[in-house]
Amino acid sequence: MFKKNVKFSWLSDEELLKLSKCKVTCSEDLNSNKLGATIENNCLTCGLDFKSCPGHFGHYEFKYPLVHPLHSQETRVALKKKKKQARVFQNTVQIKDSTKAWKTFTALDVDADCWKESYFCKYLPISSIHVRPACVTAGTRTGVSQNDITHRLASLIRLDQNLRISIQLNDENVVEHRRILIRLQIAYVLLFWPPPGIASANRELSCLSMRFKGKEGRCRSTLLGKRVDYSARSVISSDSFIDVDEIGLPLEIADKLTVKEHVCSWNFGHMSNLLANKKVKCVERNGCMIDPKYRRNLYPQLGDVFHRYLKDGDYVLANRQPTLWRSSIQAMKVRRMPRGRSIRLNVDVTPPFNADFDGDEMCVFVPQNIDARGEMHALMATPEHIVVGGVGIVQDAALCIWILSHENPFLGKTLFFDCLMHVPRFDLSKVVTYDGRNLIQQLLPHDLVIPGIIENQTIVAGINKKVTKKKILRFIYKQSKKKAVEFINSLQRISAEYFARRGFSVGLSCLEPDKLHLIKQHKHDMQIQGDDWEVIRRGMQYKETNAHAAKSILRENNRFLTLTSERSCAKGSLLNIIQMLSSLGQQFFKGGLINTYRPSERGNRVLSSDPFNKKQMNSHGYIESAFLKGLNPQELFLHAISSRLSLLDTALKTATSGYASRRLWKSMEDCIVQYDMSLRCNGRMLMFKVDPNALTNTIEPGYAAGLEAAEKIGQMIMQLTLNTFHLAGTNNATVTQGVPRLEALINVWTKKQGQQRLIYEENIDPWKAHCIILEEDTLYIKDLEPQCTTIHFKRSNGRSPKSLRFTFQDKKCIRKRVTMWHIEDAIFRSKLSKYCLATSKGTQLSIVIQTPNNEQVPMELLQEMKDIILNLCIRGKGQNIFYNNGTLERKGVSMLKAFEQPDWKHLHSTSIIETAETLGISAAKDQLIIELNKVFNNGVDLFDIQCLAEWMCNKGKLTSTTRSGIASFYEEENVLKCMAFERTLRTAAKAATMGTKASFKGLSEKILVNDLIDTGSGFCDIIHDNEAFIQYNDEMETKRKEQEERKRKIEEDDSDDEPWLPAPEHLLQEHRPRSPAYNPFRPRSPAYNPNRPPSPVYNPNRPPSPTYDPNRPPSPTYDPNIVYYKPLTDINYA
Repeated sequence: MFKKNVKFSWLSDEELLKLSKCKVTCSEDLNSNKLGATIENNCLTCGLDFKSCPGHFGHYEFKYPLVHPLHSQETRVALKKKKKQARVFQNTVQIKDSTKAWKTFTALDVDADCWKESYFCKYLPISSIHVRPACVTAGTRTGVSQNDITHRLASLIRLDQNLRISIQLNDENVVEHRRILIRLQIAYVLLFWPPPGIASANRELSCLSMRFKGKEGRCRSTLLGKRVDYSARSVISSDSFIDVDEIGLPLEIADKLTVKEHVCSWNFGHMSNLLANKKVKCVERNGCMIDPKYRRNLYPQLGDVFHRYLKDGDYVLANRQPTLWRSSIQAMKVRRMPRGRSIRLNVDVTPPFNADFDGDEMCVFVPQNIDARGEMHALMATPEHIVVGGVGIVQDAALCIWILSHENPFLGKTLFFDCLMHVPRFDLSKVVTYDGRNLIQQLLPHDLVIPGIIENQTIVAGINKKVTKKKILRFIYKQSKKKAVEFINSLQRISAEYFARRGFSVGLSCLEPDKLHLIKQHKHDMQIQGDDWEVIRRGMQYKETNAHAAKSILRENNRFLTLTSERSCAKGSLLNIIQMLSSLGQQFFKGGLINTYRPSERGNRVLSSDPFNKKQMNSHGYIESAFLKGLNPQELFLHAISSRLSLLDTALKTATSGYASRRLWKSMEDCIVQYDMSLRCNGRMLMFKVDPNALTNTIEPGYAAGLEAAEKIGQMIMQLTLNTFHLAGTNNATVTQGVPRLEALINVWTKKQGQQRLIYEENIDPWKAHCIILEEDTLYIKDLEPQCTTIHFKRSNGRSPKSLRFTFQDKKCIRKRVTMWHIEDAIFRSKLSKYCLATSKGTQLSIVIQTPNNEQVPMELLQEMKDIILNLCIRGKGQNIFYNNGTLERKGVSMLKAFEQPDWKHLHSTSIIETAETLGISAAKDQLIIELNKVFNNGVDLFDIQCLAEWMCNKGKLTSTTRSGIASFYEEENVLKCMAFERTLRTAAKAATMGTKASFKGLSEKILVNDLIDTGSGFCDIIHDNEAFIQYNDEMETKRKEQEERKRKIEEDDSDDEPWLPAPEHLLQEHRPRSPAYNPFRPRSPAYNPNRPPSPVYNPNRPPSPTYDPNRPPSPTYDPNIVYYKPLTDINYA
């Protein structure tokens, strides 16, 4: 039994010497048996052998004290207090010498009085040889390879010995002493940390930090799953005729994996048949393993454990890594596949695993304990993940149900009934015609009603993937999980049957390239104006314009539109069509523009072929071309820059999203629902009352709400990561989506949230929004993208013969809510009104330049005047306002400034940091829930998002899901949790400096010490009442004595001379007759004969057999010499 807590502290020199059992004087003493026993020799300290000796510590004394590597930051602070310039560089403390150069700090740089500081260490603890075992080559005496830690310690001792020798030879050669001491200090650092920038080809000696950090470290390796027996791994492939809750295992796997089955009285015959048919790998009897291959006449016995091979219907665990959430591990039924070597899955079960069939592998585990198999079957089966995990309609099934319901093709009688064959229950009386809608109607419940789609038991519109998964499948699932599985199986097999007959294909002809000339080419202003946010918004607007132009040339029944989210939602979206037909649009790099990264004396640029300091959208990632037309070299390289991170480098993005998921798990792992239905984390109250019906599954006490929420959010992060950052069809200002936006929220990044800040107000009347935009929105003439030309007047009349004319677009002006009068008024209010006169006619604005003596204005002045006019402000107060779908959004204004508006009560800010500073933490929590719902597009349950928001806002301030946030949320006693997360050595060193006492109450802490976690079935505690236990034990002892007394009386009654006397009634009720004793000479039951005729069926109308009559004469015996049959030959039938 472990203690309730453990205290972290630094060992003083006195404590270290007291703990030490051996003083090491040279490197050869590192393998001394005083530090522990070896296989050949016993320990010289305790006298125990290798298996019993726990190992002992030793110590080595340095000539000069060294700076402890874990005290580097404390050393830097202490040196700054002494007016010395110090820094920590590559885990080594450095100071500036007289030449202003950085050098490694040693004990010779300070007085001897400072050597007693806490950051100096005089003694080096030597660990026992058990924690640094040597590797011995078998069959040799000299083939010994010492542990890497032993090599590190030996190098330290040898360097210190060289320092001592150097001092003995010349104690005044301080330069040489300092040189050796610096090498000794660096070697001491390398004992804890690996050298920076080591080459991967050359193996570097391991150090102490490598034993703790990373997946292979001491803490995380304990928390992670281990390799287990009874498992297999193979590539997965699809099979439409395997049920969605089945997994097809090849015979090479099914005939090697085994499951334990106990021999009992009720399965004795079944187990005998398994043994006879060679379906048992081995028999476990009395602690011995018996192989049936090498044992003749082996028969089962009660109590045997048979390791039988897998058969159809057995449940196994299927898992695909990375295991991001609960649905990544499912219990599935086995189907033995006689052909093939891959694991077969139904394609509809792949979404929870994030799997596809391009070479992905999956693992199969076979639990051996009967309790584990029961929990696996009841809690982890695939039907439990249909709604929670997203098991359901994928690709072919989604496309098929859309075609059959929307296009309603005539199938014909043959194809109709071939598809109907895959439906387990159907009603032919409802079949009117052999078309698609009648076929789909056979799959749906008769009481299902979806307004506008399914009414009066009739399909009236097309059914896409979203309707099928979110409405139809959930409706069936509520009725019966079994029917939901049958619906998925039937639809998948119908789609396979239908497409095998009719087919469906897309190609370049579906893009209708002969109509490309009909796409209107818009000339957009590529000049960069404003910040990155404004450039991204303009890029989205340009892309939307191109999207409408490209979509307009496609027919309504276009195959690409049918396949994408515009129709069936089976595969792809309109974005893919736009990229092929119209334009790729703005490319993103880490959530922003592609910024310049080639600085030089002449300026900066993105590509080496670009001009220096070119402020064009084309140079920062906007691509006007499409894939069908082809990209020019500049666009190709720009697209490669963004696609490297956004599309191609999946492994890098998986690591990033996996780290974000791990931070969420560690942050919320202790959020558990209590018996009073409150949600608490580490003793902190998050929610006072949890609704038991907040999720699909009922929430009960002990529910790990934090882990479940972190898993679901982590799964959604992975989906966001795999999606591209490109956005299509968006003209509003909210362009900050995906993982960058999510990280800005949960990591509480001030700068990012400031860049993404919007002040918005919902449910705004269009006329009111129009008035606000006219009054407050900032608009320049250049935003209208006018075309400027030079005009010539025939008559001067006090004006310049040459002037300017601006031509505006009607649609652009209407969209920007601008008339020609607004433009004229802007010019009139400017300084140009003294020399210029603006006149408009239609969409043309002419500028009349008034000059004395009819002087002609030079072209340079006209160009300068053009720039001045384009930069004139038509209206606004420095903010941009957008209106879309009833929402008014403001960019460029703070929340405090926006509160000056009359309707300030309805304002929201997308920055939760600004909301917390302005309105408080409660408003920030509500806004965080809103923003997270926007990021996930309502794809995560509201309860899970509320758990995360409550955790982040619980301390009265915003807590990030980072290392610092986790450390600030949990108390000092949770230092083991922080050590298990990352930076193990530094966290332990900080805890030792503070003298922290760590408890074992959290989830990570309990797993580290192999204790039962306080979640699920381990949530309840057993209360020990010794007095009640003693009383109960006395009562049981009294009952036992009474039963023995009754048994003795029964035995005495059985020995009487009158055995025909009936026993008392209460004895007959309490004691059952004994079973007959086992007789080894008793003949065996006849073997089963399959050719034996069956027993006659019982017939109640059959006359009963005649009763036995003792006076009836016996039947005559048979005599072969007596003729019993004589034919009637003398009868005349005439």
